[in-house]
Amino acid sequence: MVQVSSTDEISKVIIFDWDDTICPSSFVDQWKVDTFSDLPLHFQNMFKEVGKCAQKCLDAAAEFGEVIIITNSDDGWVKFSAERFVPNLLPCLEKYEIISARTRYERFYPSQPLCWKAAAFAHEVNERFSSTKMRTCEASKQNGDIGAADKDDCDESFDVETLTLTDVDSSTSSEGSESSLDVPMKDNLVGKERNVNNVSKLSSFFQRSSKLSPVSKSSRSSQKQNSTKITTATKSSVKREVISFGDSMEERTAVKIISSQLKATPKSVMFISNPTPIQLIGQLNMLTSHMSFVCEHDLCLDLEISPHQAQKTAEAFLKESGAGSRLRASFEKDRKSSRRNVSSSSNLPHEESGNK
Repeated sequence: MVQVSSTDEISKVIIFDWDDTICPSSFVDQWKVDTFSDLPLHFQNMFKEVGKCAQKCLDAAAEFGEVIIITNSDDGWVKFSAERFVPNLLPCLEKYEIISARTRYERFYPSQPLCWKAAAFAHEVNERFSSTKMRTCEASKQNGDIGAADKDDCDESFDVETLTLTDVDSSTSSEGSESSLDVPMKDNLVGKERNVNNVSKLSSFFQRSSKLSPVSKSSRSSQKQNSTKITTATKSSVKREVISFGDSMEERTAVKIISSQLKATPKSVMFISNPTPIQLIGQLNMLTSHMSFVCEHDLCLDLEISPHQAQKTAEAFLKESGAGSRLRASFEKDRKSSRRNVSSSSNLPHEESGNK
């Protein structure tokens, strides 16, 4: 698990979903795959690439903040499924905390998976932000430069049980997402306000809806008015961000709910639902390539990867890396091998590797 030293300030908490975000769970479920070794050779090589791409993506995110994996699957599923389908990812997973939102919160919110995710997001994010805040306050107290107002702020705590889980309705959180506007990466104007319902596309990679959080305008005004009252403790603080990567509306909605209540900037990248292994490789590579933009962007972000974008990126990556040639070779070997179990190979789709 990645550890943060006592002198570090956690300003970004980065949350990954597991199923269909890192692990091709829907694919193996659809095709009744029991273990990695049951796959034809070309699919084994493809799953190895998924694991490699996932590791690069997780490690890239860890350079910008603390990474957590939060899943709505049962406790233990992440490592169990990793052992079965992406075993080369297991050493990497040891570095990151894994939370089952379902196991912890289903009894409080029966049949409400959004609430499981929101509660887990709130608890884990608040725990990390609170520990940072306490370290800052303790340092200020030791230096004798904390005032009464700041003492009250240090004593303030957030109770996850008071979390309002109805602030954002999942049915409306993607409002306006059907329209898009092409915006090249180099022309992106960071810092410009955008209407909360405006949905645009960032470069050829992301469908983007970027806007200020509901508290941004008022908080910025308040900061100017109270600038003379800022103490050493608050000067050392940094803007909080909660960043979510997942394939469902649950993550997309949960990050908005808890960010508004923890006064943090919400950012999310929504992956494809039910992706193929090739699409999963594509979107993981897209995210890795744009991790710096996502994590360092000043405003709220609400991005969505399209199937076409994922496929195109995967094909380019496989061709450039040489992995496409290996996948094509193993595919041909599988197809020509008379020893291969016909039923197991014919039941699986023959995905293109991108090296045509």
